[in-house]
Amino acid sequence: MAHHMKAIVIAFGLVVLAGALTWVMYPTSLPARQQVYRPVPAAEFRAIRSLALGIARSGVGAGVELEAGDEASHALLFSCNGVPLVSLMNSEQALVVMEFAGFDTRAPGLAAKVGVLSDALVPMQSTPARSGMPSEPTGFESFVLKHRDGLDLAERCES
Repeated sequence: MAHHMKAIVIAFGLVVLAGALTWVMYPTSLPARQQVYRPVPAAEFRAIRSLALGIARSGVGAGVELEAGDEASHALLFSCNGVPLVSLMNSEQALVVMEFAGFDTRAPGLAAKVGVLSDALVPMQSTPARSGMPSEPTGFESFVLKHRDGLDLAERCES
């Protein structure tokens, strides 16, 4: 009888371990529409950063935050309650704008204001026409994003 119990305990332990490994290792991502533009000189990115700071100050919407680094920063990130909305990253190869799935629902009005930032940018020739917005993760991936990664996709910025 004790041998049988030991086997059950070991089997249960393996199931718990498999569950824990799945929880820790499960790959999650928040899909984004990526637009690639020609890189801009540092001075021009500083001007874009200033515009972004102005947009953030003017109130893009309750709960929307801007991480813009310092003057020498090459990246900007608008987020809401820890969930990324839109980012701009400038490198020597390209300036990449990423609009994360569901950002327009979470922060209505942000798309139009961020559009101002990318209006003057020159798209890379190899980039296909503006593709559709990817859909947000659902089901288990959404659950893991919320409870493991701290990204609650159901949360709106006003809250």
